Amino acid sequence: MRMRVLASCVVVCALMGALLTPALADEPGVTSLSDDQVARLEAIYAAQQQKIELLQQHVAAAELQDQDAARSEAMRQQIREILSEQEFRESLMPSVLQAGYDKGFFIKSSDDKCLLKIKGHMQFRWTHYATRSDNRWANARLQRNDRTGFDFQRLRLDFQGHVFSKDLTWRIILRADAPDGYDFQPHYAYFNYRFRDEFQFRAGLMRIASTRTQYSSSATRQFIDRPTVFNPVFGLGRGLGVQFWGKLFDKRLEYYLQVLNSLASPSNRVITPDNPNSPTGTEMDSNPALVFRAVWHALGENPSEDFKAEGDLAFHESPALDFGFHYAFNEDEG
Repeated sequence: MRMRVLASCVVVCALMGALLTPALADEPGVTSLSDDQVARLEAIYAAQQQKIELLQQHVAAAELQDQDAARSEAMRQQIREILSEQEFRESLMPSVLQAGYDKGFFIKSSDDKCLLKIKGHMQFRWTHYATRSDNRWANARLQRNDRTGFDFQRLRLDFQGHVFSKDLTWRIILRADAPDGYDFQPHYAYFNYRFRDEFQFRAGLMRIASTRTQYSSSATRQFIDRPTVFNPVFGLGRGLGVQFWGKLFDKRLEYYLQVLNSLASPSNRVITPDNPNSPTGTEMDSNPALVFRAVWHALGENPSEDFKAEGDLAFHESPALDFGFHYAFNEDEG
């Protein structure tokens, strides 16, 4: 707009000069212009005309750019509105499957609403049992040789992902370990819905919220097994039930509340009469077990990740410190 006003002023001044020049020449007392002066004025007028035309071209180009920008923005807005309609988007760009590897083999939909990831791990070992022939726990005159061999301490096949939304996740882990005779059986099987970070719901076969070493994955072990005291003495194993949990205060405080069939016995069958004399000890009662766990991440830059590994393999440059406790109750009739 300023360029247009400036150009108009220049045009008006030039026209006034051109009109007044012959009039002033006819007035008495006014000296007529010489040919050189007229030529100089005409040259100045021609230069002004060129500047005016150049300014007009710049103004036209600027207006054209503004129009193009306005059209582009309007077109982008229309595309956003069209693609925001799910039915039209799916008809225009139907969802397709994608596959690859990202810390595990995966298959997912292009809209990222469904995901299946497959991974696993195994822990292979060689063991030697030095059996004493005079073992006082052995039967009389029973001779036992040393035992040596290989086995899989752990063999895991892990399926996990989400459906319909990243907030609805699921996980199934199958195990075939040496103590189980390499028979595949469910190790974990649950689904989890995240309402928000502060409140989530989980149901199925899961870890019982007890010690930190029990609550971490066996894939993070630096040696073949968990510490002896913290696992069988204070750890609670796996359980079948529901869990309410979440992370509060910028993920500095974690809480877990579980209602389970029983402690350390996921095979406890509910639809059977109680059998306290069961030789396997698995059929105890149908009274639920209650477990509560709370952890306060007092120090650390990444509270949820600092203690996932058994040791400090990440080499933290700042200290990490957790305080936590868990409480468990199960009425097992003695």
